[in-house]
Amino acid sequence: MRFDLQKQQLQKLWSQRNFAYVIAGIMGVSNILLASSLSSKEEQWVLIPQFDTNDRMPVSKNSLSTVYLEKWATGILQDLLTANPDSVDLKVHRFLEVASTAFGSMEEDLRVQAKKQKEEGFSTAFYPKETTVSKKTIWVTGTFLTYFGRDKTPVSEQKTFKLGYRRAGHGVVLVTGIEGKNDV
Repeated sequence: MRFDLQKQQLQKLWSQRNFAYVIAGIMGVSNILLASSLSSKEEQWVLIPQFDTNDRMPVSKNSLSTVYLEKWATGILQDLLTANPDSVDLKVHRFLEVASTAFGSMEEDLRVQAKKQKEEGFSTAFYPKETTVSKKTIWVTGTFLTYFGRDKTPVSEQKTFKLGYRRAGHGVVLVTGIEGKNDV
């Protein structure tokens, strides 16, 4: 009699074990299917600036919208080029944080320009007006002002900057080069 009871409990235990295996198998297969479906779909985000909620910029895993690239480029250039002798080092440092590690002589050129601005004591301001986005390049045209003192009127010139960019991991956009030219 004891043997029949133990045999019954053992069979019940085996059926529970088999049921647990089936459930674990179903959950494993469903997780694999879910993970494969998520990795094959393209994610889409909409960036909404804090103070301008009507200005929405769609960004996806594989592509960036033109609006986003234009805002990114004008923001970076405006921050870098609007500087005074006290803030120029900080501006260069912030710009280089979003620059590609393969920027070559870009860092050296920016440091030389910052040193010149500190020694000569002039301030600059850049007001972007027009942007054009092409493959891996953004052209930003605007008014570049140079202030040589409080009492003097600033030197104003129309300038176009060519900003190269590339996508890095996790959707980060990095600067690969910057060139400026005076418009005639």
